[in-house]
Amino acid sequence: MSAPGTFGLPGNRAVRDLAPAGGSIGPIGLPGDRAASLGSRSRHPSARTAGTHLVAPLRRLVDALPGTEGPHWEVAFAVMAVRGGQARSREGFAAAYGISADEVGGLEAGTVPLADVPAPLRALTALDHLVAHLALLPDPH
Repeated sequence: MSAPGTFGLPGNRAVRDLAPAGGSIGPIGLPGDRAASLGSRSRHPSARTAGTHLVAPLRRLVDALPGTEGPHWEVAFAVMAVRGGQARSREGFAAAYGISADEVGGLEAGTVPLADVPAPLRALTALDHLVAHLALLPDPH
């Protein structure tokens, strides 16, 4: 039978043998500098709010494209940014979220308010976050 703390593998030293005398070791693999650990965690993509990687391209999109037909331009540009970020055709985007290509066309035309955007699209993308960012920009019309 193997010694306690050796995980049943022959030749492994027990974890307790690796600890300094009278002390214990911290989690294996984390740096000893707490500030460095927190700093690296804040830079990790999972620490960002969903959709923030699309905000800068979205602002360029608003400047580059002519205004949309409908009154809900922020929804139109947000949908275009999400679809473009996924590199999907209109039909592929519609199929991915269980909506019709005509619905995607209406969204991109700016005729649909945010409250009427299909639930799967709002739940599975950063659409609400992008619309909130766009609300801070001047109306491109």
